[in-house]
Amino acid sequence: MLTRIQGYAADCTVEGEFELSEDRLREELNRQDQIVLLKATLTRLTDGSRISLPRVVLNQEELLAVDGGPMRVSALGDASGSRRLHTVRHRRRARVGPYSVVGSIHERPGVAPLGGMRTSSPFVVFTEARIAFQSGGTTEVRDVPALLVNGRLISWIGDAAGPADEPAADHEPRFTPADAAI
Repeated sequence: MLTRIQGYAADCTVEGEFELSEDRLREELNRQDQIVLLKATLTRLTDGSRISLPRVVLNQEELLAVDGGPMRVSALGDASGSRRLHTVRHRRRARVGPYSVVGSIHERPGVAPLGGMRTSSPFVVFTEARIAFQSGGTTEVRDVPALLVNGRLISWIGDAAGPADEPAADHEPRFTPADAAI
């Protein structure tokens, strides 16, 4: 089934149609070394210019984040809830490439938030998320129900309510604790 996705790479945003053969986008992205997008539009972050291409192939490590779209019952488990685990919600801010992210991650009780992110599957879910970045000289801020972030590429992560001690250049968007409430 083709589904339209919005992705975020190091130098551009990318939108296109993605062949989703599994029920959950996260599992599909984690399973593939290369992500093929059809009818793709790439928007450069430096100047906002756009290019449309019939087909784009991205290596998994080139894709920093993907808008996971609305959360579905099937994305969380079956309708009976038998696949769902009890989790604890943690509000976090993160930096991945040129993007600032704030959202909730969910871990089992007693597990450190994102403790195994560098050894587990690459894409982790930030729910009730906000992503900010510079594009063509302006700051873009997008709120999404679920943001799949390539955890192996996160350069910085901290508590959303903590001090804004993220190492970032002055011209880059940055979240403060007040931004954490979406």
